[in-house]
Amino acid sequence: MTSESIVHSHEADEKHVDAMNWDELEFGGILEGLKAIRTKDGLIQLFRPEENALRMKMGAERLCMPCPSTEQFLAALNKQSLPTSVPPSRKGVLYIRPLLIGSGPVLGLGSATEYTFLIFATPIGSYHKVTYLPMQFVLITNWF
Repeated sequence: MTSESIVHSHEADEKHVDAMNWDELEFGGILEGLKAIRTKDGLIQLFRPEENALRMKMGAERLCMPCPSTEQFLAALNKQSLPTSVPPSRKGVLYIRPLLIGSGPVLGLGSATEYTFLIFATPIGSYHKVTYLPMQFVLITNWF
């Protein structure tokens, strides 16, 4: 998979929607999800994006799909997590949904003839009042 085959922007998302084989989304697609947050210092943080890349790679191997390398995956995330896209600290997050799907002109049983890697991203507000208070809990290790 080359860097040209990685789709980054909303314009590219719209042009690929009509070509998507939505039937394969259930059987020949992999979804990931993560959030980009802005710290009070203005830095943008992603929580363990390498793990998302690894899960996508493992899923693609199981489904015999080509997959972007970890470097390509992270580069696409960094491009999508532009400073102008991530809401201010404690005002929301950028929800990021990497997607690898079978696509192409063939609709039917069997493997796709083409595969598309793209990233949907949208800023979302806080659904709950944000409080960063510590939680107390009990860890039970001898359940049975």
